[in-house]
Amino acid sequence: MTDRTWNWMRTAHRLALAGVALAGTIPIAGCLDSPDDRPDDVAAPADAVASEAVAAFHSSLANPTRGLAPEGYLATPHGYFHPSCVVAIGADEHQRADGKIEQASGAVRAVPPCRFAHFDRRGVAIAPDAVVPATASLDHQPVHQPVVEPSGARAAEPPPQINAWVMSSTDASNGAIQRISAAWTVPPAPAINGGQTIYYFPGLEDIENVQTIVQPVLGWSGGSWTIASWNCCKDGNVTHSSPVTVKAGDSLLGSAQGTSCDSAGQCPNWSIVTTDQTTNQSTTLNTVSFGQTFDWSFGAVLEVYAVDHCAQYPASGSATFRNIAVTKVDGAAANITWPSGSATASPNCGYTYTASGSSVTLTSTATTAVRPAAPTVCGQLTAGQGLTPGKQVNSCNGRFSLTMQLDGNLVMYEGTTPLWASNTFGSTGFSAIEQTDGNFVLYDMTGHPLFATGHNRVGNRLAIQDDGNLVLYSSTNAVLWTR
Repeated sequence: MTDRTWNWMRTAHRLALAGVALAGTIPIAGCLDSPDDRPDDVAAPADAVASEAVAAFHSSLANPTRGLAPEGYLATPHGYFHPSCVVAIGADEHQRADGKIEQASGAVRAVPPCRFAHFDRRGVAIAPDAVVPATASLDHQPVHQPVVEPSGARAAEPPPQINAWVMSSTDASNGAIQRISAAWTVPPAPAINGGQTIYYFPGLEDIENVQTIVQPVLGWSGGSWTIASWNCCKDGNVTHSSPVTVKAGDSLLGSAQGTSCDSAGQCPNWSIVTTDQTTNQSTTLNTVSFGQTFDWSFGAVLEVYAVDHCAQYPASGSATFRNIAVTKVDGAAANITWPSGSATASPNCGYTYTASGSSVTLTSTATTAVRPAAPTVCGQLTAGQGLTPGKQVNSCNGRFSLTMQLDGNLVMYEGTTPLWASNTFGSTGFSAIEQTDGNFVLYDMTGHPLFATGHNRVGNRLAIQDDGNLVLYSSTNAVLWTR
């Protein structure tokens, strides 16, 4: 990508965060060359949409893509999209079948077709005017980036990264659906905030012609939980309602309701509502089906981007969708036995989904290990201090660092050259702590020890020295252990 292209992408990103959808340069043939070529008929969005909340929400989704999409793209529930193609729709607006957005006053704002390819969770580019292939349901399977296991004290390759529908409990045996709803509780924050994006939701798709999904969504990104309602992808754009910040423990209710349904089972108009029942705040997306007949029900889904470590999931390790209710277009309640099962992905976080009546629980490994206090000075860890994944402590001259990596390995570096490692790569190594009993121990996220110096004396300290040595000293400065 040229500097000129990247500068334009950054400009489009800033404008998109203000709520303006622009066209621009993309790396596929037949697209605009410069910002001067953008269309002139872009109407200003409603004030409710061009808000700081939307700007912050979009910014939180712009996490590192690691080559799966250009940097600066947003990780939405529908894949990676250029920010100018992620469009917020206010509660007093509705999306029409022609893609335009009509306000309650009758005013209409045009949303120009997206001029940027978007990328699925596997990094496959999809032209903005492309029809999603019939194999799109394969995109619901877990995928991860390949890694090569290092040996000795070599620096780790990039850790396993999951970008996928990790698990879901679904049904496609009841024909056309008019409504789905479910309740669930906002789980605790993840123990590690490493730039990951996590989505929980119920939803509906057309199993014969997967082009979109209507979904009330709870998402974790940028260090906080938000709710928003989503739909995709008219003219290559993905749309969502105004985001609402929620907190762990809040009770949520999400629904997608179709209206004006015909005898063939197609409901052209949809209202997707996500409500925080604890605070009585809600967010609504009024949209259309774009010709889809929704006959594939998702009672509970976990979808993630950029997860490298099991502690990047909610610390409780679970989310339960309750009172899942599905209504067919004839008004009858769908009789569904939600399936249970398990999923496999790397890192392996014990993924299971367990159904019981109208409830489905999505489970991953819980984080129960003690989280140490952060170091307060350079060059040492004292009693109770330590490192969690993604954190490091440097020698006082800045030349050396002890790093707790996201791959579970604890590594001593000189610059980027590894000098020593705990050789726990591929584990769920989570907490490297200088304990109050004097022992320096690396624990996994469940509190199981993976490595220890084996020296228990109150008053010990671990030194990251300016000469590159890693040394455990006693309170009298006797050397107890060194690497």
